[in-house]
Amino acid sequence: MLIDLHFHSYYSSDADFSPTELVGGIAQKQGGLKIISLTDHDSVAGVGEFLQAGKAAGLEPVPGGRDHRPLSGGVVSYSGLLFGLAE
Repeated sequence: MLIDLHFHSYYSSDADFSPTELVGGIAQKQGGLKIISLTDHDSVAGVGEFLQAGKAAGLEPVPGGRDHRPLSGGVVSYSGLLFGLAE
């Protein structure tokens, strides 16, 4: 089983697809991915749509997010995953 826990939708500044389009593209590739996560930058706005689309496509969607915070004169970036929320 393949897992990829780092996808972005158009709710991030670096992606162009809606959560539904993203899931559709992943499902069409049939590359064996079964568990996927949406980790948009500084936003969880697409999580509901992502969960619905992922379940409809027969995948196991994991909601998540990516945040950026100042730390010691720089910026730290971290991702969080919410396993179990999709159930």
